[in-house]
Amino acid sequence: MKKVISMALLVIVLLLGPVVFAGDVPESLKESGMIFFGEVVDFHAEKKITVIPTQIIKGNIEPGAARTFDRPAIVGEGWQLETGKVYLMTNYDEINPLYVLKTDSFDTDTLKIEGIDGYEGMWARFQMYLNNGDYGHSSLARGDFQDIIPIGGELPQTTEKYWAWMGLGALAICAGLFVIFKRKK
Repeated sequence: MKKVISMALLVIVLLLGPVVFAGDVPESLKESGMIFFGEVVDFHAEKKITVIPTQIIKGNIEPGAARTFDRPAIVGEGWQLETGKVYLMTNYDEINPLYVLKTDSFDTDTLKIEGIDGYEGMWARFQMYLNNGDYGHSSLARGDFQDIIPIGGELPQTTEKYWAWMGLGALAICAGLFVIFKRKK
């Protein structure tokens, strides 16, 4: 009986866990995160990258202020990242890397991401959303200097509340198991 109860509780806890979809960065960026063009100041492959944002498309990032990110990820094939050049960059949260993409222009309505030709996955969807204006448009590229940095870019508070409730639920389950096993002895 103890094994059945334990297995049932384990299954319940596993089913209540968060659902994570691989490759959902383009869709997640519609909710929060940063998308911007930035000049690469310093780069250490797969370790750190320092950039100066030049054009903000979406997110809470200050243009002109150098910012360092851990674990940069170069997107696409057939090109090398060079310091001093401007690239399209995106970052969903601090858990995910800063993605660096080479584009053929700075116009978000028509730009093409280089090195992903024929690829129908995550970055092709990102380019489609960017071209359709789903993320907004680069304020500096349009010549509109109002609202350069839209509100957003932080993790939603619901994530913290979710984990708090999950912790309380796990504590309640453990307390219930303790009471059940104590009474049977």
